[in-house]
Amino acid sequence: MSRKFTSKLHLATVHAVFAFACANCFCAFLQESWASAATHRPSQQTSPPQQQEKNVSPFASEIAEATRLYGAGKTAEAEGSYRELLQKAKGASDNSGMAEAHLGLGAVAYRQGKYETARSECEEALSLFNSLHDSVGAARVQEYFGNIAWQAGDNKTAREHYTEALKEFEAAGKLREKAEVLLSLAYATDGYAERTKLETQALEIGRQLGDRRIQGQALHGMGQWLFVQGDAKGAEEKYKEAEALLDSPDDRVLLARVLHSEGRLLRAHGKTDDAIEVYKRALKMTEETGDKQSTVQVLNGMGAAYGDERKPREALAIFQQALELAKDMNLPPMTDMLHANIAESYINLGEYQRAVDILEEMNRRDPDPFPYAKQYRYQMLAEAYNSMSK
Repeated sequence: MSRKFTSKLHLATVHAVFAFACANCFCAFLQESWASAATHRPSQQTSPPQQQEKNVSPFASEIAEATRLYGAGKTAEAEGSYRELLQKAKGASDNSGMAEAHLGLGAVAYRQGKYETARSECEEALSLFNSLHDSVGAARVQEYFGNIAWQAGDNKTAREHYTEALKEFEAAGKLREKAEVLLSLAYATDGYAERTKLETQALEIGRQLGDRRIQGQALHGMGQWLFVQGDAKGAEEKYKEAEALLDSPDDRVLLARVLHSEGRLLRAHGKTDDAIEVYKRALKMTEETGDKQSTVQVLNGMGAAYGDERKPREALAIFQQALELAKDMNLPPMTDMLHANIAESYINLGEYQRAVDILEEMNRRDPDPFPYAKQYRYQMLAEAYNSMSK
């Protein structure tokens, strides 16, 4: 006897901060998030550091162009530009240019989900920035170290890196950089009031600078929290404001993340057809920009939406596609979540033994996961065994 499709959790490993989420939004939220609300790793579009005044590189124009390509989501082109820059800077013994190139390559690797490569490139950049006594350049590297720690689920270490970077940016009077790291720090902060305070500060700076990108990111983050708090109307307003600010060819990476959040909100309202169309828009952008992290998130949301529509076969295929990407990026929380979603799809298809095999293996490998994940696993396992006995 096949279980009813009730849009159950499709649970993810999320921060404990979301444990108090209200019932009418909690289900849809958990179906698509795993370490922070929405895609949403420090979902910032932190640009690789550009040249500081005291260490001017003879390749300043090349640095600017590579940074522009990265910011516009042209990841492959940006990577090529940074590699070319690195060779030129090495030939000219230009430590400043080499530092910029290594950090740019680290940014590219981070977006591609190659976190060990990102760390290695950032370490090279940090050594070079330190040799130049460039504290602002070093602070930008600290921010990326924070991002990498955040991806590993180590919020404490992430906050330490972000706080160190924030201190240097404030001392140097770098408002844009300060706003960006405030947004990163917000994602690693386990508290509604403190996170909202950080995002509000970033929003104010963005408005002061007339920076639409910073404003859009801050509003997106605020919307995510409103969603978790149960304020769907407030979340929708923030998302739409963010979408309008980020609706530019140069901001497709960030816009795709906003669309992912909008898709989740539509699912919470039961508008699965609309959600799937929004996910398709987001997926096109994430694939075009090479943002593999967000591609996994969007695919997961899309799979959950097909599950809501009682289309388990379609849901299963999409979850499996997302799982292969997550494995390539070595993202254990995400792969665990997708395994659970795949198991639920098998239950919906009446293939109970396959679901049991997946869930039992997960429990052997990770017997004490995040409490909601543990609860969800055993709930599904009990349902599978019960169905098999009938």
